[in-house]
Amino acid sequence: MEYIGSILYDDALLKEKQEIIIFGAGMYGKKILHYLERNGVKENVAAFCDSSEKMQGTSVENVPVYDVEEAWKRYPEAIFLVSGGYMDEMYRILRSKGIGRVHMLFF
Repeated sequence: MEYIGSILYDDALLKEKQEIIIFGAGMYGKKILHYLERNGVKENVAAFCDSSEKMQGTSVENVPVYDVEEAWKRYPEAIFLVSGGYMDEMYRILRSKGIGRVHMLFF
């Protein structure tokens, strides 16, 4: 894990050309997307990933939603953002797949 803290102080998210995958396409995922949009880096969001099969293969605000493995395969250099009530579970899922570039964010 690279970062735990407030999204407001995570400067890595605002770097140009940094691919971002948001874990969770629900309320918290959309909050993260809107924050990134307000800060001019929405285009860095490559995808959402979600554990829910009903979300996979859809899109949220024109951003595709994949399962975790597909998102990582497509964007191996991306950082993953997790937030919300299932943050610990999301982190465990990512770590179990060997994904280490994870930012846990609090709003």
